[in-house]
Amino acid sequence: MKQWSRFFQNEAFLEKTRLYLLREDQRAYVAERIGLRPGLRVLEVGCGTGAFSRYLARSVREVSFTGLDLDPDFIEAARRLAPEGEGGCGFTFLQGDALALPFEEGTFDAVVSHTFFNSVPRYREALREMIRVCRVGGTVASVTAMDLNHVPVSGGIWPKDADAWKPAYDALFVKVQAMYERVAPLRDYTAGIPTALLPNLFESERLEAVSAWPLGVFFSLSNHAVPEAERRRYIELSCEADRKRLLAVWEEPEAREMLSREEVETFCGLLEQKRDYLLSHLRDNRVWEWEGGASLLLTGRKPSEDGALVRGLLSLIGSGTEERKHV
Repeated sequence: MKQWSRFFQNEAFLEKTRLYLLREDQRAYVAERIGLRPGLRVLEVGCGTGAFSRYLARSVREVSFTGLDLDPDFIEAARRLAPEGEGGCGFTFLQGDALALPFEEGTFDAVVSHTFFNSVPRYREALREMIRVCRVGGTVASVTAMDLNHVPVSGGIWPKDADAWKPAYDALFVKVQAMYERVAPLRDYTAGIPTALLPNLFESERLEAVSAWPLGVFFSLSNHAVPEAERRRYIELSCEADRKRLLAVWEEPEAREMLSREEVETFCGLLEQKRDYLLSHLRDNRVWEWEGGASLLLTGRKPSEDGALVRGLLSLIGSGTEERKHV
């Protein structure tokens, strides 16, 4: 897999999607179920730009947040975006491997992740590392999209005055996406565990009190329920994210076989036209393109060694009983 932030989702992309994936009206709900309270030490694994830690920090005071990600560009961004002195919370961001966390056993009170388990192929090893560095009785938590392949969306209905750029954009968009799939196939970045199997994974690794809660998402730039400042920022970040990804991927030799320099320059111009169109229609946007879906907030508690042993024995006994039933 090629570098995540260069070929798949860059800083601007992560920041724009967090505008609707991390909904403010659900923030206290998420923090409460993770069990956040003052004085705790929290590790975020696969932290990206640190958006999830910053989100949680707005619901609690005096928590020490540590974020870890394999991608150095994300860590640089997380350090730059970290708030200073907000609510007495502290932020530390480190480059590192989720399969070999550089911390002693029991270092943290809670270990969390956001959109992580769908992307890490060796997800069981990653979970075991998260459990190892969590203290006994502490929380291991994950927020994961319920279904990456069937997210309900609508392309909307664009007014006639978008014809100045929209048909050309749509035609070239198909070629750009084909180039991305050849250079950095989507399957390389979504090779983790399906969310449907994640609760079973938590149970099989002997976490206690495994619990799941749904988190809903509905987002549209036409939606006046979304503050105008957020819609404006989303539009600007979208243009930045798409342009940076296009230019980064096009540097690869196989990409240049699929898209000419002129087409790259044209698409960059069309991205700007789309941005300017949407910004000029913020208050009268009739498009109603939208994205919906749901995520799963999953939590489990790290047991003591004795508790894990008892659960393991009960699991073995249960398996043996089931086997005898089928003899």
